[in-house]
Amino acid sequence: PWEHMHLTISAVDRGRGDWRRYNVNRLLFAMTFPLMVVAAWLVNLPELLSVQWLWVMCGLFVVARVLGLLPTLRGMHLFSPQRRRQRVHLRESGQSQLPGPRSLLREGRPYAWSMFVSEAFDRLDIFLILALATVTDSGFYFVAIPAAALLMIAPNALGMFTFNAGANQKSRVTRNKAIKVMLLTAAFQAVSTFLLYLVIDDLIILFYSAAFAAAIPFAMWLLPAAAMRGFTQAADGFLKGRGRPMVGVVARLIGIAVMPAFVLLTYGQYGLLSIPMAACAGQAVAMIIVVAGILLDVNEDSQASETGGLAT
Repeated sequence: PWEHMHLTISAVDRGRGDWRRYNVNRLLFAMTFPLMVVAAWLVNLPELLSVQWLWVMCGLFVVARVLGLLPTLRGMHLFSPQRRRQRVHLRESGQSQLPGPRSLLREGRPYAWSMFVSEAFDRLDIFLILALATVTDSGFYFVAIPAAALLMIAPNALGMFTFNAGANQKSRVTRNKAIKVMLLTAAFQAVSTFLLYLVIDDLIILFYSAAFAAAIPFAMWLLPAAAMRGFTQAADGFLKGRGRPMVGVVARLIGIAVMPAFVLLTYGQYGLLSIPMAACAGQAVAMIIVVAGILLDVNEDSQASETGGLAT
């Protein structure tokens, strides 16, 4: 819950384009946990608590999320009764432009569904590996995940700008511009995937040792899945800004249906490798649907503009 509060408040800074505050808050939020772990290591807490060290880590993680949220709340006057009474008065008198809680819940429902379905879709391969693999093989799979997640960094950052571009009522995104941005994003993801292919085996052995070499085949298949996932998130940001989050929901629901069906059909031939292969198939289907949704949206917008121009 603390992390969701942080993301919600940060979204306001992102929408306003207040990148300095947004970046500082994100950095502080991310740094609290590793700094607390370093502090615990310096005082030799592992030696004092032995097997209870895992519980200490879990506790530190929760506390770090609470502490990391505090900088995000600065300037909001949450604990000022006077400001609160002023906001209530403005809202009740109709002078406030801020939506009330009921309006926020009603308008935010599709976006909440989008977040829920996205999280479920992106973690479905983990559920499948836990259901079908041994503990050892699951460990190899989990080693491969962060390596592939490197391909999510740039698209996540791009998603902020695509959302703002979609939400901007003053500037219309043409079909050619949308295609150009999507092609550039796809090219960037393709090049990044190729470069990671060249070094992924060395990276895994370097960070985890040769004992984890069995994670390399999983990583090889997770790389294109992560690349397509990143592309879809960046593209879906535009549709969310346009007020069409349900396109991404439908795309991911179809991807969720594709993945277990793919595993069922190919598990006998490829074994556990069918799971990251299924992630590729599911992400590919979702990506195609989201791209089609963007093209349909910009086409409708262009036709509406042309009709309006002719009417004028």
